[in-house]
Amino acid sequence: MKPYGNSTSQTVFPGMGAWAIIALVALPILPHFLNDIYIVVLNETYLSRTPVNGNWTLQPGLAGKWLMWTLDFTVYLTLPVAALWFFLRKGWFSWEAFDFRTENLGRNAMLGLLLFAAIWMVAFIKAVYLDPLLRPLLPKYGYGGFFFQPRDGWLLFLLMSVYLGLAAGFLEEFLYRSFLIRSLERLGLPAVGAGAVSVIVFTGIHAVAGAPILVLSFAVGIVFTAIYLRTRNIVPLVAAHSAIDIFWASGYEDKFVGFLIKLPLFGG
Repeated sequence: MKPYGNSTSQTVFPGMGAWAIIALVALPILPHFLNDIYIVVLNETYLSRTPVNGNWTLQPGLAGKWLMWTLDFTVYLTLPVAALWFFLRKGWFSWEAFDFRTENLGRNAMLGLLLFAAIWMVAFIKAVYLDPLLRPLLPKYGYGGFFFQPRDGWLLFLLMSVYLGLAAGFLEEFLYRSFLIRSLERLGLPAVGAGAVSVIVFTGIHAVAGAPILVLSFAVGIVFTAIYLRTRNIVPLVAAHSAIDIFWASGYEDKFVGFLIKLPLFGG
């Protein structure tokens, strides 16, 4: 097999067996499945919840947020990081395979923020005109209320922002774009096929958030995958993804939406 990354001594897997393919697919998906399981469990047990437009809106206190954050950190971040560390120790892929290109870092980060702005405006228009039709199609367990917001204190908000940048921003883009696509290519899948698997996986892990987010994740997955296949660089994607999730989890997105929908352009 050809080396994975720039190293000439490291390969993705020592063989081409079925276990390798299973491991490739399970590594990105398993943490999210576990994540979704305890999200649903907490929805049904520990939390106060109210139905809003057919969806559950969570109302946890600060203790509930700490519980959720701790579980999220343990499952969603620690499990895949431990698996990736094991892969590195085994020499199954190299650090160069992360596709986090440091050249022109500022320029690529700025491109990512512009990408975030464009995606968010499209998402807002979708929310105004399409989401009323999508919401009844798939029940949603809303867990945005778990995330620390400025009203919880700026230190906790900063902690959550850094965490989202690492977990959602870097880890998801590495796992679902760089690692998954390159590894499937090493297993013989063409780039377009590997990209299609990436889009499907990325979309599927957001199913618990409901039909509107599922549709948005599918669209974002296509755009991000196309950019990655062209550039083989996850820096703009990390910047855009981190900004999207921090803007949403912080609560500022709701405030901005409330401002926009009052404008005459959107029927305000």
